[in-house]
Amino acid sequence: MQTGLAKTWCNYIVALMYKGQQSFSTSDKLLKEIDRKFGDTDKRHNAQLISYVDNGTIIVQSKTWEENLVKLKSAYATVFQLTAALGLVLEHEKSEAFHFSRKHEDLNPLVDLGYAPYTGNTPLIPSKVWRYLGIFFDRKLLFKEHSKRYARKALSATRAMLSLGNSAHGLKPKHKQLLYRSCVMPIMLYGIRLWYYDGAHIKGTLKELTKIQRQVGIWILGAFKSTPTGAVESLAGLIPIHLQIRKLVYRNHVRMHMLADSHITRLMAATGNKAEFISVYHPSQLRNKCRSPLVDMWANENLVDVFVLPYNKYNAPGYHLTDTCPDRIIQDIVLIQGKTAKDRAKAREACLMTLNQSFVRSSTSDSCIAIITDASVPLLSTGYQAVAAWHTWHTDHYFENFRSGGLAISNDAETNAIGGALSALSDVFDSINDIEEIHIYSDSTYALHHMLDPSIHSVQLYALESLGVLFPWMEENANHRIFLHHVPDCEDYVFEPHHAVHRLATSTKIEAGGAPSGPSLSQQSRSRTL
Repeated sequence: MQTGLAKTWCNYIVALMYKGQQSFSTSDKLLKEIDRKFGDTDKRHNAQLISYVDNGTIIVQSKTWEENLVKLKSAYATVFQLTAALGLVLEHEKSEAFHFSRKHEDLNPLVDLGYAPYTGNTPLIPSKVWRYLGIFFDRKLLFKEHSKRYARKALSATRAMLSLGNSAHGLKPKHKQLLYRSCVMPIMLYGIRLWYYDGAHIKGTLKELTKIQRQVGIWILGAFKSTPTGAVESLAGLIPIHLQIRKLVYRNHVRMHMLADSHITRLMAATGNKAEFISVYHPSQLRNKCRSPLVDMWANENLVDVFVLPYNKYNAPGYHLTDTCPDRIIQDIVLIQGKTAKDRAKAREACLMTLNQSFVRSSTSDSCIAIITDASVPLLSTGYQAVAAWHTWHTDHYFENFRSGGLAISNDAETNAIGGALSALSDVFDSINDIEEIHIYSDSTYALHHMLDPSIHSVQLYALESLGVLFPWMEENANHRIFLHHVPDCEDYVFEPHHAVHRLATSTKIEAGGAPSGPSLSQQSRSRTL
C-alpha cells in the first residue's frame, strides 16, 4: 500500500482466515505455495497477495471502481481454489474489505465476493477505518482518524493523572512532568511520521494536542485556567507541541542514516534526489502534487555525514568480544556513593588510591600498556572542533597524540579518543602480541561501554576501530586481558595522569573552517532539540 496513490486509484484489502492444525513450519510452506501459485495464475489482474500465519491480504488497484471490483472477485476466487486444493478452509464470514481513494466524496461501493454470506443481496460492506499494528488507516490515507483517536486516548490518560495530585498534595511538579513525558506523550505522538510532513494539513491536530498539553501544564503548576498557554508551557518546562513534533521528525531523519543499505528506505534515498525519486515511484500525473513522509525525507538528507555498518563481522550474534571473552574484560567502574559529603569524599579518595596503584603498575611494566584518554568539546560559537587526545604509557615512558573530533558531543569525542589511541599503537609498537594487559583510563562511562559495542550507534566507527585492534590481540593469547578504568570527575581528588591529558585536549585548538568532520548522530540529534 502506498500513501502517494492517484486520486482515482483504489485498493481493496481482504483478510483471509485459514483453518487447520498444521505446525508453523508446515503452515509456512503452504503459504509460500499459495503465494507462488497465486502469482502464476493471477498475473492478468495485477493483484498482490500477502500471506501471514493464519490470514492474508489481497491488494488490487485500478482506475475505476467497476474494474477493481471485478479484479478483486477474481483474485478472491483464485485464493479460494488454491486453499481448497491444499486442504485448507477459507472462512468467508471473517473477510473484511477496505477501499482507499483520494478522490473527494468518492463512493465506498459494496463488495460481492461471490461466496456466501457476501454475495447477491448481502454483499460485504467495506469498513471506513482499518486498524493495523496500532495504526488507523482512513480511506484517503491522511491518518486524521489515527491522530484523533490517539489524541482522545491521551486526553483520557491526562484526566486520569489529575487524581494523582494537586497544588497542595500528591506528586511534586517535577514528577508530574516526568509522568506526562513518559506516559502521555508517547501515546499522543504515536505514529506522527504518518501525518506530519511537508504540506500536510495538521492545524486542527496540533490545536487538539496543544489543548492537552495546556491541561497538563496547568495541573503541573497548579495554575489558574486563565493562564496563557505559552506561560504555562514555559514555567512547567514543556516544549511547545509543534516544536516537540518537529524535533522528533528531525531525529527520525537523522536515524535514517543508521539503516542498512539494503533497507527499502535507504534504497529509495539512493535514487539520488527528490525529483528522481518521484519520477521512479509515482505516476506522471502526481509528480507535482506528491507529498508524503518518504518524499519529505530529502528535506534533511544532508543532516549528517556518517557511515554505519549494520552487518560488520564483529556484530554477529554470540561473536561479540564481550561474549567470547567476558572473563578477560575487567571493568573498574565504581560509582561514587555515600549518604553524606564526608562519605562521598572518602569514596573518591579510595577510588583515587586504587587508580594510582593500577596506573603505576600498568605504566611501568614491560607486559602492560596504559592508555589515558580525554576530549575537549568547545562551544559551536567559538568556531573550533572537538579534540580527542591521549597518552600511551609503557615502561615509564609515554607518547602523546590527538586528532580532530569533528562536530560531536563529549561522549562521542571520548570514544573517538579511545579508538584513536588503540589504532595508534601500530605507530608506536612493532607488535603488541607480547603485551599481556591493556589498561584504558577514561572519565566517560559511556565511552568505556560503547568502545566494544559493534552494533549501530553514534560512535560505531570508533568502536569498530577499537575492535580491529583488540579482537585479534585477544584471540592471539588466552592470557591477554583488557582493563577499563573509570576516572571520577572531581576537583578535590585529581588523577594527575588524566589531568595531563585533559590539559592537552583543552589547549589544542582545531578550527572548524574548511572541511571539518561531519557531525555525529548524537550531535545532530541534540542540535535539533529546538
